[in-house]
Amino acid sequence: MVKKYTFLIIILISTLLLSGCKEEDIDFAGLNLSIVGEDGEDVTGEILFSKDGESIEDTGPRAEFNQLPTGSYELKVEHKDYESIYKTIDLYEETTKTITLERKNNDEEYTEKKKEKTEQESIKQDIISVGDTIEIEELKQDQKAIIALAPLDFIKDNKLDKTAQDLTTKMIDKEIGFGRLVTAKEYEFKEEKEFFVPELVKMSDDKNTLQANMVGRGKNIYVFSDNRMDLSLAKVDKLVAEFDNNIYPSLTELFGNPPDVDNNQRVMVLLTEFDKQLTSGFFNPEDVHNIEGSNYHDLVYLNLAAGDENNLYAALARQFQHLLFHKNKVEAERRTKDCWLDTEVAKLAEKITGYSEYSLFISYLKDYYGIELIQEFVKSSQPPIEVIKEFSGLDFKQIYLNWITANVSNLGSKTDNPIYNYKPFDLDSKPVMIEVDGDYQKDLAIKDGGAEYIKLQGQKSDIQLSIDSQSDKLGIVKMIKDKE
Repeated sequence: MVKKYTFLIIILISTLLLSGCKEEDIDFAGLNLSIVGEDGEDVTGEILFSKDGESIEDTGPRAEFNQLPTGSYELKVEHKDYESIYKTIDLYEETTKTITLERKNNDEEYTEKKKEKTEQESIKQDIISVGDTIEIEELKQDQKAIIALAPLDFIKDNKLDKTAQDLTTKMIDKEIGFGRLVTAKEYEFKEEKEFFVPELVKMSDDKNTLQANMVGRGKNIYVFSDNRMDLSLAKVDKLVAEFDNNIYPSLTELFGNPPDVDNNQRVMVLLTEFDKQLTSGFFNPEDVHNIEGSNYHDLVYLNLAAGDENNLYAALARQFQHLLFHKNKVEAERRTKDCWLDTEVAKLAEKITGYSEYSLFISYLKDYYGIELIQEFVKSSQPPIEVIKEFSGLDFKQIYLNWITANVSNLGSKTDNPIYNYKPFDLDSKPVMIEVDGDYQKDLAIKDGGAEYIKLQGQKSDIQLSIDSQSDKLGIVKMIKDKE
C-alpha cells in the first residue's frame, strides 16, 4: 500500500536493460529509417549502418534494413549540404526512426542559433498529471539524466496565511484598520513593557505574556529584550546600526514605509528565545491592528537561540519585509492567498541586504524581469500570479518551469541561453541531487515552492518514473548529458 501525504511525491524508478530479456526473445530485428532536414523536408543522404566491423550502405530519404541480428549498431548519415550525423542504435525489436539533419552554414548568427537550439533540445519541459509515467529512452552508458520534479499547486492554505487573509478581508471591508495612536509612545532606556506572545514565540513555560526592557534605540528602531535573557548591549548596538544603516533604508526604498501604528516612526524588535529553536524570527499580523491580544506596535520577534549575529540580521530583514508585505497587501486591498510568495520576497530581502545569496526562485524573477516586477506585485490589488503573467507575457507555470530548468542547467552544464540562467551571478549553493544507479523507490516530500532533483546514471537502458502525488499537476524538467 502506498502512503500519501500532503505535497508528497512518490517515485519509482525502474531500469529496463535492453540487453536482457528482449535479446533472448528476439534474434533478428528490422529498422525503418527516414532522413529529413530541420523543416521536415526529405533528404537523400548517404547511409552507413555497421556492427562488429561489417556494414550495410544505402541511400535515403527512406531505407529499410530487415532480418538483422539484434544488438547495438553504429549509424552514419552524410549529405554535402548538411552536417553529418553519428548515432548508436540499439536494435532488439522492429524499430522505426527519423533522423534529422541540420543544414551547413558558416554564418555566425546561424551558428549561435544552432547552438541555442541544441541546448534547448537537450533540456525538455513538461507538465504531467498524477499517475503519468515519465520515460527516458535509451539512456546510454556514457550518459546521465538530471530530472527535476516540482508540484505546481501554488496556492496552499495554512494557519498563518489564513490569519493574514482574515485580517486583510476585515480591513478591506472596513471592520478593522491600522489606525494610529494619537500620542506617540516613546520609551526610555531600561523601561519595562509587557508583551503578548503568540504560540510560535512562547517558551516552554507556556505563558501568554512576558516582560521586557528597552535596551536599544535608533532612528528607526526600538529594541526590547526579554527580562529572562542575559544580553550584551554591544550586540544590541550592532543590531540597531544594521537596521538603521542597511535593512530599513534598503527595504523601504523598494517596498515603502511601515504602517507606524504606534506613531513613533520606529519598528519595535522583541528579542527572546523561542520554544522552537529552528525558527529564527516571527511577524504576527495581528500586532499592527487594534484588536484583542494585539501588542499594537510595528513589531517583529527575533529568536536569540537561532544562530550568530549574521543570522539575527538576516532574520530581522525577513521579518521586517513580512511587515511591509502585509501593509502593502492591506492598502492594496488584495484578497488573494499569497503567503508562499511573501516568504519568497522575504528571502529576497536577505539577499538585498547582503546576508544571504540563497533565494532561488525570487532571484530568478528579479534577475530576469527586474526588481520592478517584484515591486509591482507586492503593491498590486491583483493576485501576484496574475501580475507576473501580465508583466512577463508568460503563464506563471511556464515561468516556474523555466526557473527549474535554470537550476537543472546549473547542475549539469551551464548554457548561454538567458531563459535557462541566472543572469548576473552563479549559484553559490546548488540544489542537492539524489543520485540513482539501478532500481530505486523513495517517498519525496517537496516543500511548497520547491523541487526535487534526481540524477540517473545511464546503463544502456530505458528509464521509467512512476509518479503518485496529491498535487494535481507536476512540473517536469529532463536534461540528458554526456558524463564528464
